[in-house]
Amino acid sequence: MRVLVDTCVFQHASRPPGPDDPWLQEQVAALPEVLAAARRRAISLMVAHETLFELWGAPPPSLPHLGASPFSEIELGRVAPPFHYGRMIVAGTDRPRKRSTDKLRKRGTEKLRRQDWVDRRKGFLRGIRDQEYLRLVKQLGGNKLEDAFLILTAKRNAIEWVLTTDKHLANAARQLQRKAYGVTVLTPIELRARLRGEA
Repeated sequence: MRVLVDTCVFQHASRPPGPDDPWLQEQVAALPEVLAAARRRAISLMVAHETLFELWGAPPPSLPHLGASPFSEIELGRVAPPFHYGRMIVAGTDRPRKRSTDKLRKRGTEKLRRQDWVDRRKGFLRGIRDQEYLRLVKQLGGNKLEDAFLILTAKRNAIEWVLTTDKHLANAARQLQRKAYGVTVLTPIELRARLRGEA
């Protein structure tokens, strides 16, 4: 069985949550059993191109191909995008820009963040006119562009399961299951239960 992995799973697996989020702590605690199932090839974990682009700015342990990642010894399958497209990811002219949310690092210097590639990705996702994608965005909530793209990627690659540690996505995706969309969004605890034959 193939499981498409959401970006947040890679991030949470390498940087466990703090004590203020017990739900997420429980999800992360279930991940080792899921990863063990992937190592013994009981499941095939898959990754989308857009997920790799999202991880580009993440701290190194989040990158699945690096040794510090819990995913480093697992062969991650690649899935095709949901439709053919081309876009610019990063340009040599990208510069850090001052943001209203940036704080002063010390007197006289400004902390600047590289955001051009993030803005470019959001612009790409906002510009998609695929009707099925737009319906997914509407069903999941307007701020769930990446999640809608991930689910559409799973659907068009005939992958039944998407693994996430995003509580909001897991809750929003329940309506997709009720509508028999063909893609089930699972948390690590839910996937572990299926692997154990409990669900």
